This record gives sequence, C-alpha cells and structure tokens, in this order.
Amino acid sequence: MCACGVTQDVHEDAIFSGRLRTKLEATLRTREGWNNGTCDWDAQLSVLVGLAMPPGGGALQYFVRDRGAWVSRRLEHAVGKAILLECRRPHSLLPHAADDAGSTAPRIVLHGFLVPCWATSGSDELEYQLLGPIGGTSSAAL
Repeated sequence: MCACGVTQDVHEDAIFSGRLRTKLEATLRTREGWNNGTCDWDAQLSVLVGLAMPPGGGALQYFVRDRGAWVSRRLEHAVGKAILLECRRPHSLLPHAADDAGSTAPRIVLHGFLVPCWATSGSDELEYQLLGPIGGTSSAAL
C-alpha cells in the first residue's frame, strides 16, 4: 500500500481467496470443456459502474509510481460509465463537488470484480468471470 499523503480512504481491493475461489473454479469445471479450468486471481480487476450520481458527478483517484514516487491521477465518474482498475492499485473515491453538498440525490455505484479464466491452462479461450459483492458470478467470453 502506498503512503500517498492524502486523507481519503485510499485502499487496495482484496484478491478473492479461500471458499469463494474454490467455489468459482469448481463451478467452471462443471461446464463442458472446462474440466481443467483455471483462473489468474492475481490479475483480478475491480469494476465500478455509476448507476446514480448527484448533478456534479463523482471521481476516482488512483495512484501510479513515477520515478519512485506515488503520483495521483483522477478519473471523472458519471452515470453509465464503467471504470476498470487493478484490484491492487491504490485508489479512493473522491468527495463530491462542493455544489452537491446539500443535494439529496443518491450516489449508487455498482462494485464488482473481473477474474480472467481459461478452459485449460495455456488456452487462448479467455473468459472474464464477473463476481458481485456477495460472490454471484457471470461470465463474458473475449
């Protein structure tokens, strides 16, 4: 984790392990042609999709290494926009715009995780498994 010098909730998202990982891989292996299915858990991604935002929108701050120092980057977040980033990349949701301080508009962000999986080790048949916050799954072939 970086010592990024900010007061927001800078964090990294956890890589799934244990029971959830075992359950997903066992489920994959029941599919035809996937009896040797494997996933690259270290390449897990976080996905954030804005479903509702106050009028001023929102933003995500993330950090990159530049010549040995942590540097902050900012992505604007709007309704319908998806942001993908590595789970282990330090990041934070930024406060809303000052004009939205009194707004009662909801802020709803879907937070899920994408895990790359293959039917067999070394296969070109890649699917990203989408995991929800309670472990539900869906898949998308690429």
